Amino acid sequence: MQLPIVHSVVPIQEASAQACPGGVMTQEWIDCKEYVLHACAFAPSTSNCEEQALRQYLQVRSRQQQRHVVSVKYRDTPVDLSSGRFEFLDTSRSSFVTGAWYDRQNSYLVIGLRDTYYHHCRMPPAAWTGFRAADSFGRHYNDLIKGDYDCRLGGVPQY
Repeated sequence: MQLPIVHSVVPIQEASAQACPGGVMTQEWIDCKEYVLHACAFAPSTSNCEEQALRQYLQVRSRQQQRHVVSVKYRDTPVDLSSGRFEFLDTSRSSFVTGAWYDRQNSYLVIGLRDTYYHHCRMPPAAWTGFRAADSFGRHYNDLIKGDYDCRLGGVPQY
């Protein structure tokens, strides 16, 4: 979640009396508490700022969960991976590949590598099928996909 991280002198446990999502002291819970603290840092203590800030945080979080819009390196426009056009591959067993999405109609791959999303154009369905069946997603990507299907040569779909 791309919300501001604020370091406050007020202990996080004293933030909102409202319940933030996630278990106590999980990253999700800490992000929520910090968001509320930041939003209400200068609000009068009689205001209902914490309740309003929590409601706003939950709305933003809900919108972000409904859509999975990412910035792709070397692409001018963001991509909504939650649109129905992408087939998702769960790569949670990989420490290098954090997700893979393939648009079969446009032969277009978006792949998460650690904290960065990359794209590959004109990638045939057979290459996607091979990647999905790979024992090691990272090794398969480095050996058979990386360096091929360069989007600078064309084929970037417009969404």
